[in-house]
Amino acid sequence: MNRDLQKREETMKKLILFTVLLAFFLMSCQSLDSIIQDPKVSFNSVNIASISLTGVTIAALVDVENPNSFPIPTPIIEWELFVNNTSFTNGVLENDEGSSIRSRESMTLNISVNVGYDRLFRTISSLIGTREAAYTLALGLRFPNPLLQHRLFPLSYSGALPLSLW
Repeated sequence: MNRDLQKREETMKKLILFTVLLAFFLMSCQSLDSIIQDPKVSFNSVNIASISLTGVTIAALVDVENPNSFPIPTPIIEWELFVNNTSFTNGVLENDEGSSIRSRESMTLNISVNVGYDRLFRTISSLIGTREAAYTLALGLRFPNPLLQHRLFPLSYSGALPLSLW
């Protein structure tokens, strides 16, 4: 009987210790939302990279900052180009497998969109005879990470495309 009493006392001590440790852990932990911070995304620049007789290339540099203490994968970028408020073309830039943004560091992503004059004039006949066309480059960044992948980080930039070289 003495042995049963010792086992009970030992079990009670372990239970009390476990309860105290659990309470301490729960009081000292931050919530998951404050531990995992959203990446910060912004346009670094958007420029006309080249103009030729066949079209224009738009180059966008997008900065992605990882404020977390762990790496995050490079994002998947969904993009759409609007010309004169009409959807012109779109696409998806997949991330490089295994590529990531290190903890508390930034990465600049390069996005190039080619706009051919022939397709532009066939698609939007209202541009014939004009010197420029208003455009908007809309981006949506998704991170292939279980904690971030259901979130879309949107960006957009508007400018004007030159349609005449002279």
